[in-house]
This record gives sequence, structure tokens and C-alpha cells, in this order.
Amino acid sequence: MTTTIKENEEHKHHHKHHHHHSKKKRNQRIGIAIIVVLVAVLVVSLVYTMSNSKKSKDDSDTSDYHTVVYKGKTYTYNSSIVSLYLLGVDKTKTDPNRKNEQGQSDAIDMLLMDRKNKTIKVITIPRDCMTSIEEFDGEGNSLGWDTNHLALAYAYGDDEQSGCMRSMRATSKMLSNVPINYYAEMDMDNIAKLQAIVGDLQVTVPNNSLKKKFGWSKGQTITINESNAENYVRYRDINVDFSPGTRQERQKTYYQAYYEKLTKMLKKDFNGTISKMYSLLKTVTTNLSYDTLVDFGNMLLDYSFDDSQYYNIPGKYVSGDEYDEYHINKIKLKEMVLKLYYTQEK
Repeated sequence: MTTTIKENEEHKHHHKHHHHHSKKKRNQRIGIAIIVVLVAVLVVSLVYTMSNSKKSKDDSDTSDYHTVVYKGKTYTYNSSIVSLYLLGVDKTKTDPNRKNEQGQSDAIDMLLMDRKNKTIKVITIPRDCMTSIEEFDGEGNSLGWDTNHLALAYAYGDDEQSGCMRSMRATSKMLSNVPINYYAEMDMDNIAKLQAIVGDLQVTVPNNSLKKKFGWSKGQTITINESNAENYVRYRDINVDFSPGTRQERQKTYYQAYYEKLTKMLKKDFNGTISKMYSLLKTVTTNLSYDTLVDFGNMLLDYSFDDSQYYNIPGKYVSGDEYDEYHINKIKLKEMVLKLYYTQEK
């Protein structure tokens, strides 16, 4: 059963250009990709949500993903993989000017839990990926699929839950139609709550993207706490092209520190740590529940995860008149999907 524990906000459709803020006009409401490691222990059973998605004018999403032939070799899908889709949304219920807006998915990550090989992998997905998304008019009628920024797929949703589903579906299509099983979406209000679960974290700053604003230099070790976590994981200079890339580097160091601290807490006080997580779970839009927190807490302790298991969608940023665009290298992406999701037949 899907759990959406949020205020029911006024349904409000927007056309695509209303959602995508100009680089020159956007303020510092930037993204919050901060829940990858946390939700690794929160995944719960749910019927594959993609199978129940509304059909559209593009029927390519019905392609069979189980077996793929590429360059004369046959690959079989690894059915032991559990995919968890993670969204950070650029809105906040405490901002009176934005509390009724659907918002965009400003940060997108995917967590892959491989039950067979007992590994955890993270795919970072740029919000500005130019890919096929389903668009809708103001009445909620599908206009079919068209190439646009991936962040807008969420914005076309009626509410948080449908936004997650539409974003997931677009990402699945981008990744050769592999299934995505679960989702979790957070907005800005939850950053301090997330940090409070683990307390202080020590991170090494990976670049100088925060030097001018906060005085944090590359190579410096700093302490992340409830008061500065938002600055570290969200801030980017909107006057600098492609600044999401340097922000992603910072988020990666945050994920790793969070994972290591959370693992230590689970080993020391498993039940107490699970309870802290559930208190945050009740504030997010997700199809996760308490019932399997214990099972996945044990999985987290048993699986391997390190700095080498991060993957980025291959491509490059291109600067447009109004928006950054991330142009995907489709051949390299296909090969990455085969590497992460498939086993080559002998």
C-alpha cells in the first residue's frame, strides 16, 4: 500500500515553461539529493508500480527488458536487483509563496540493491537530462511523449505521488525500460530532520564551489550538522554554468559519510536507529512502510557499499539561452545499463 503522509495540496497543473526556472531568475531554492543512504534501509514490498501506469501515445515503454541483444551478445536481466527512486523537490511547505506548487524534481538518484551479489550501487541522474517525458495539458490530458528536461516529468503530476510515478516512468524509459520498484520524495523542510538522525558528520570538501559563499575550501575537513547541512548539500551558484556537477560531488561525500555513520548506529542500537528513521519516514511521500525496516536494516549491514559504487548518467552539459541542458551519450548509457542491470549469457 502506498503511504503518502503529507497535507493534500491544491492540485495545480502547469505548462512546462512555468515549471523550469530561468538560470538568471531562480533564487537559491536548489535541490536536496540527501536521502540515498537513509532510504537504503527503508525499502518495502510493493507491486511493480510501472505496470499500472497510464498508457500514452508512445507505446515503446512496453518493450521487453528481460533479454537484450547488443553487438551480437545476449544479456539477461538480473531480477535480484531492487531499484529505489529518490527525488529531492524544489519546494517547501513553510514557504508561503510556494507551498501550493507542485515543484520540480531538483535532484534525482537511484539506489540499486543487488540481493544476489549483496552490493549497493547509486546512479546520479542530472535533473537537466534531455529525455522523453510524458506531457499533460491543464486539464490533465496526456499530450504524448516529447523530449524535455527530466525534472519536468515530476512537475506534470497532479500531486507528489503522481509526480513520482511520472518521473519514474520517464527514467525507466531512459534506462532501456528497466523496472523501478520503489520511490521516496523529500522537500526542503526535511534536511535538518535527516541530519538530526545521525548527528554531526565529518566530510572532506571535494571542490571550491562553496569557498566564496561559505569559506569551505577544497580538501578542508568540516563538520556537517543540522544548521549547515542544507548549505552543503543544496547550495550552488546560479550564475555559474553547470554548477549542479560540483554540487553532486559534494553530495557524494555527504552520502558516504552518512552511510558510514548510519551503519555504526545500526550496529550499536539497531531498534533505536530504526525508530528514528521511521519518524522521518512519516514526513515524506513514499511507498515505504515500517514493516520491512528491520529486514532492510539487516541488508544494509550485510551489503557492501563504497566510494567506487557511484555511477553518473554519461553525457555532457550544454548551456542554452535560458536553461542548462544535459545531453545524454546514448551508447555509453546503454552499456552502463547492461553493466549494472544485466548478466551476459555464455
